[in-house]
Amino acid sequence: SEMCIRDREWTSSCTSPTTLTPGASSTIWCTVVIPLSAEAGSEPIITLVMEGEGVEISYPISLLVEHVDRVAWGRISQPSAHAGYAPARQIELENTGNSQVSDILQVTGPEGWNPLILDGVVVNLMPGEVRTLQVGLMPNTGSDGTLIVSIVDYQGIIED
Repeated sequence: SEMCIRDREWTSSCTSPTTLTPGASSTIWCTVVIPLSAEAGSEPIITLVMEGEGVEISYPISLLVEHVDRVAWGRISQPSAHAGYAPARQIELENTGNSQVSDILQVTGPEGWNPLILDGVVVNLMPGEVRTLQVGLMPNTGSDGTLIVSIVDYQGIIED
């Protein structure tokens, strides 16, 4: 058996019997990897094609693409900070899932650091979209600490 899929980003592999006698049945196992570019909530149709000895049978199968909420965090700049002076940090946020991210950003840190998102706390990202965030803080202590920037259940941790 062979899984025929029109989209080149899709991959699949199937296991099937080498022979099948008339009237017999057998189970065919196929693993299909749906790319993240597939739209969440869509129902693409794939076709299972069985060929052998000049006979070809095809069977369409509809799949429901689930929502995958995923973001990736990256630090762009990490300037030195000390008590009374701390330039903004730049953080990159990329939507690596297949559905829109629309939520509130939060930043927390040690007491007295006064962290805040400088360019808006609402983030709206389409799949594949990237946004650079400015995070400000004004520590009143010279001790090390951790800033935590979060969105829903995804967290990026920046050590200072």
